[in-house]
Amino acid sequence: MLIPVESIGQDMPRDEAYSRAKLERFLPVLYSAAAAGVRSVFDEYPATGHIHSKNTRRRIARDHIVDNLRADLMVDPDVSIRDRNQTTYFDICGEYRLLAKMANGAGMVALNRNQTSFEFQHNRQAEIFASSEMPGRTNLYLSYVPNAVDPKEPFVYLICPKEDGYHWRIELEPPAASLAGEIAGTPPPSDDLGTDLVRIPQEKKPDTSE
Repeated sequence: MLIPVESIGQDMPRDEAYSRAKLERFLPVLYSAAAAGVRSVFDEYPATGHIHSKNTRRRIARDHIVDNLRADLMVDPDVSIRDRNQTTYFDICGEYRLLAKMANGAGMVALNRNQTSFEFQHNRQAEIFASSEMPGRTNLYLSYVPNAVDPKEPFVYLICPKEDGYHWRIELEPPAASLAGEIAGTPPPSDDLGTDLVRIPQEKKPDTSE
């Protein structure tokens, strides 16, 4: 039996299939904000990045991710942005509360030692989020996992947390490359990409020699 969204209780986060469909149009934006935020640490601090602690680099990446999200979502009618105790929450579609956090390969984030962080991780409604501050939302982390092979290409996830792990997580992919340029008549891609395209041969001209 389908449960109306309005009746979903505080201990019942929205499921993965529903969330994937509801948030579909936001997923490319979320991926780009997270990936660009991580790359900024390498691009903007190449000379001094090594002097920062791991936690400092993580905070720098998070701040860039949040700034990217603000720029991309601040005028979206389905998004509102709330700042509380030096933490930024993104309220999406009136159903989700999003927080940017680095995760490890097991999908776990490092929690601050305070009640708000624990309540967010448990995905319960707390007094801190009551009434006017986004009640009835499903908590989500926009998380990146560092890529040891290519640090500038992090793995990006949307994670629905619970007390001892997560209910579900969706791996976000880079937005698909657009073929609009080729359709508009601009030069075709180089030969090393040609195998990815299907080309239609021109119709043979009729023989008019007779």
